[in-house]
Amino acid sequence: LIGRNEFVEAAQFLTIANFLATTQERWKIKEQAEQQEPTMRLARLIHMLERNPQKFDEVLRSVPTVLAVQLMSSTFEEECNARFAEVVPGGSSSSWGSSSIVFSMLIPVV
Repeated sequence: LIGRNEFVEAAQFLTIANFLATTQERWKIKEQAEQQEPTMRLARLIHMLERNPQKFDEVLRSVPTVLAVQLMSSTFEEECNARFAEVVPGGSSSSWGSSSIVFSMLIPVV
């Protein structure tokens, strides 16, 4: 047996499926969905890092190789260290291991 609500939901599903299978608008919808997919994937990765920064290695494996290579390069690390030194009061490279600042101070230099 099927209830009235279930019938309405089934009819809605079949109507949408028919629309997507038989109309020209389906290509517009498909294109829009494909354009949004990378943005949604990136948002999921950012959310994963916000919840658990220890998942960086997992996120790194999920980004394009060219980005992963850049993030792991010595040049990138050197640039980060130089930017950090700009905001650490009296910070020298020998004291960076013990230096810490409020994250909001780094926003202008990131």
